Amino acid sequence: MSIESPDETAPSPLQPPATATLGPLRRRQADGWSLVLSSEGIGHQLLSGADGLYLAVDAGDAARASASLAAYMAENDAPVFDTTRRPPSGPSADPAGRADIGLGVAAGLALLAGFAVTGDATHGGGLAPLGGADSGLILNGALWRTVTALTLHAGIGHVLANALASVIFLPLAARRLGIGMTVLGTIGAGAIGNGLTALVRGPGSLGVGFSTAVFGALGLLAGARLVDGDRGGRGGRGGCWVVLGAAAALLALLGSGEQSDVLAHACGLASGVPIGAAIARLARAGAPADGTGTSVAGARLQWAAGIAAAAIIAGAWGLALR
Repeated sequence: MSIESPDETAPSPLQPPATATLGPLRRRQADGWSLVLSSEGIGHQLLSGADGLYLAVDAGDAARASASLAAYMAENDAPVFDTTRRPPSGPSADPAGRADIGLGVAAGLALLAGFAVTGDATHGGGLAPLGGADSGLILNGALWRTVTALTLHAGIGHVLANALASVIFLPLAARRLGIGMTVLGTIGAGAIGNGLTALVRGPGSLGVGFSTAVFGALGLLAGARLVDGDRGGRGGRGGCWVVLGAAAALLALLGSGEQSDVLAHACGLASGVPIGAAIARLARAGAPADGTGTSVAGARLQWAAGIAAAAIIAGAWGLALR
């Protein structure tokens, strides 16, 4: 497949260099391809158009950029950068991942609202006796506590820290996996992390807090990067180690905190990796062939996943309060 070549006439020093664009792209597609170009040292920009996002490179780099993306996608035909097309003017559908950022903000606000309802779990206060991650009770079958404990916090400082972490880290996973799948995967990783913590520690411990799920979200992202590496991208597996390294640094940073539970955090992170890999493979199987369209089935699956996550939390609290 050929790529249109720019006019060979040297541009005037007063004119901007010729560029080639590729798009429109979805946010996650644009972010993933931007990572590929960065790993190859190809300068580029993400531009917003009325119909989505566009990748722009210098016209002279168009062929190399297409070849790099073709290798990443493990296909015979390279995506084509168009030297004549520009992004349509007008507001972008999602110029800065606003929906993903909105997820982080919504999660933070939900944690604060939950704290106002459930009360301060410090020293087993508030609803901690009903919903805290009591390891002995979990091992005896009260598995709903692995979920309800994620919504409980020991003091305003504890919930504020987790709300801020949600604003920062959940959008990163959502841009790769979608909002609904990120919510479901994060809750799932947090719950499994609490279950593993109870299994390792045995009876006698009580844990609360959403931070186990936040580390689970980082695990989701790391797992997705592993799948990206399987697709032939040179930045995929490296991206996984970057995410895991950042998580390890965060573990070390939070390890000295009074309310920090390093074991639970590590269990949440470890639980998120296989979940993120599974979601990424599912998304790959349902993606349109050209990688640029929006799958109706995928959109419905995101909604179903989000509803399922809300139902899991509601159902767990229903069991706790019965």
